[in-house]
Amino acid sequence: MILLRDLKESDLEKLRLWRMSPEVTKYLCVDPVITEEAQEQWYKEMKERGDDIYWIVNYNGVDIGYASLNKIDTQNRNADPGVYIGMAECRGIGLGGKILRKIEEYAFWTLYLHKLYGYVLSENYPALKIYTENDWKLEGFLKDHILKHGEFYSVYIMSLLRKV
Repeated sequence: MILLRDLKESDLEKLRLWRMSPEVTKYLCVDPVITEEAQEQWYKEMKERGDDIYWIVNYNGVDIGYASLNKIDTQNRNADPGVYIGMAECRGIGLGGKILRKIEEYAFWTLYLHKLYGYVLSENYPALKIYTENDWKLEGFLKDHILKHGEFYSVYIMSLLRKV
């Protein structure tokens, strides 16, 4: 069973280590080097702003990853979801799509958003597969849009509209 639970301060070190692992960062638009102090500052600022939602993904009683809704725009009713699986043994077994559906359900039926959208690195084949299998549509392609390690990467813009 997959549950999304609110991110707590006690999760920060686990989240920091997941976020900096090469298996996760290779698919992110950034390659963060995050100190414990920076992670605590991010958490403090996130709690003060309150404009994004962050969860820990729990699978069968074990915390395995992270999910979020970022840039929540209540006027235009859209947001940018994020997800990654921090525990290597839980990748590639079909959980990504299930986590994405949980985020979609919350966004569309709790927040009543109209659209979800996001950037996906062109090399992130697992995410592209998950999005397309879950009826997300390609809205655009940004060539050489992200600079990582002195190399440019292209990005797909994917989206999903709420089905009424």
